[in-house]
Amino acid sequence: MERKMQEASARVDWWGRYWGLRARIAVVLAAAFLLLSGVSHAFNENDWARQDALVGLKGVYVEVGHLEGKALRLGLNRDQIKTDVEQRLRKGGVKVLTEKERLKTPGRPSLCVEVSTATDENAGICVFSINVELKEIVKLARDFEDYGSIWHHGGLGWIGIARITKITDYVGEHIDIFINEFLATNTKR
Repeated sequence: MERKMQEASARVDWWGRYWGLRARIAVVLAAAFLLLSGVSHAFNENDWARQDALVGLKGVYVEVGHLEGKALRLGLNRDQIKTDVEQRLRKGGVKVLTEKERLKTPGRPSLCVEVSTATDENAGICVFSINVELKEIVKLARDFEDYGSIWHHGGLGWIGIARITKITDYVGEHIDIFINEFLATNTKR
């Protein structure tokens, strides 16, 4: 009788671990969905409008948003993301402005990179969202000025925690889209 109880307990324990893992994955995916839904309203499907916003742009200053503590502890590095983005922009033919140059440039253009993460170390996964926005001073018809987003691109993905630093590769893919649209609108024909 005792042996049957131990076997039944082992089956229940396995079942609990199995569903516990699935529940953790579901929570991480739900968190990622919420992270992305916060920025999804900003995505513009009108490519012509996005590209028109880049006409005459002389360069951009790069800003990288705050990273979540677990992502930092697991190896994601804000300074490294900024360096990678700046190198990619320069290599692609986009002038990277210093803070001083940005302040003297009409519109004060900044390319803002946000990486949001939700990690489950027990499951070994990290769900992330990437949002790249070009922000400039915008003026409304009623004489109101503010810093607003005039171009954006983003996405959602997941990766094993052991490979969390590879998120910078996905950031690079979004930067490449910006570079291609910048060159398409600013290259003399």
